Amino acid sequence: MPDDEQSEPIMVGSDDATVVEKAEGIMAQVKADAPDASEPELVVLLRQRFADAGIESDDTDLARMARWIAGDE
Repeated sequence: MPDDEQSEPIMVGSDDATVVEKAEGIMAQVKADAPDASEPELVVLLRQRFADAGIESDDTDLARMARWIAGDE
């Protein structure tokens, strides 16, 4: 892994967030990282971010979150 790649939280207490807080943070970050992404692209990003965070997700929830991020809900 390159030295400049973040592989763990860097702020003290970042592991203390609830699942809901983590999900909200993931959604906000995906929205900021990919503001012009399509809903299918957002689903892929969300699925990966949730997996990285160790949070279970299903396709229905991911699709709903993607619609919200895209501004369609």
